Order: sequence, then structure tokens, then C-alpha cells
Amino acid sequence: MYGPRRLRRCLPRGEQSAAQGVRLPGTELHVLAVAAEPAAIKGFVTTLADVSPGVRAASLGHAHAVLTRSLPPDLPELVTKGMRIGVSGSLPVIDAPESWQQARTALRFATLGALFPAVVRAGELGAFAAIADRLRGQDIAQVTDVAALDSLAAEQNGADTLAVLTAFCVTG
Repeated sequence: MYGPRRLRRCLPRGEQSAAQGVRLPGTELHVLAVAAEPAAIKGFVTTLADVSPGVRAASLGHAHAVLTRSLPPDLPELVTKGMRIGVSGSLPVIDAPESWQQARTALRFATLGALFPAVVRAGELGAFAAIADRLRGQDIAQVTDVAALDSLAAEQNGADTLAVLTAFCVTG
């Protein structure tokens, strides 16, 4: 049987604090990778805790890990402006590191724009999850189209230009 001590040893240091509050080794949990301002994270965690008691959260660099035993069906409606969320599948507590990886991969596909969702579930990524696991940031940065888009984004009104390009690509 795996207890909380074993779980903490399996997790990198920052992830240990997020998992400390989960005391039932057989319990399934979801891990959410949330990117937002700290105040928005605090409000989100408070709201989520009203629906799913025992929610735990920890800041892990640019993303925050939120561990919860259940997800509300209206999760996308809990998202505030400027927030993106990647959601793992439901896995046993001992698999928290794998859940965190799933959630971070899903977060890479969540966007702030109105054309794409701000909440992405890892289980819905399909082949994109495999591709994302194999691509590194430096590999993507070397693609000339990505460099061109980065250049456009850096210009004055770059965000508007990218929004128009995105709308064009989505609608054809």
C-alpha cells in the first residue's frame, strides 16, 4: 500500500506540497494545470473547493497545480478572464506525477482567445498529446512559420493581427 510518504517521494519538490493534503492512497484524482494571476487562482480554488472538498493547490513555476477528487460539470464556466486550464484524466493518487504531465500537456493547447477553449482535457487531445510530448520548445522555435508569427506578434497591434489570422484559419 502506498501512503502519503511514498507519494511525496515520487513527486518533485514543488509537487510534493500539492499532494500532501491527499491522504487516501486509493483515491482517484484529477490534476489541473492552471495558468492565471495568483488572485484568480485563489478564487478558482475556493470555488472548486465548494464543489469538491479536499482541493489542494501549489504554485509550480508559471502554472499552478490543483488536485481535486472530482470535477464540476460546469468547469469551463468557472474560468475567469485570463485563465487557462489543462485537465488530466482521473488517476490514482500514486500517479500524481503522470497526471501533472497530462495536465501540463493539455494546458499547452488551452488558449485565451474566444475561438479556442480555455479548458482542455488531456483525454480529448488524441494524437495531439503524443505530438506535444515529443516536441520541445526549441524544436518549435526553429520552425520558420513560428518565427514569422512571433515577429508579427512583437509588432505594434501584433495581437490583433494574430487574432485576424486565427479567425481566417478557423473559418477558412
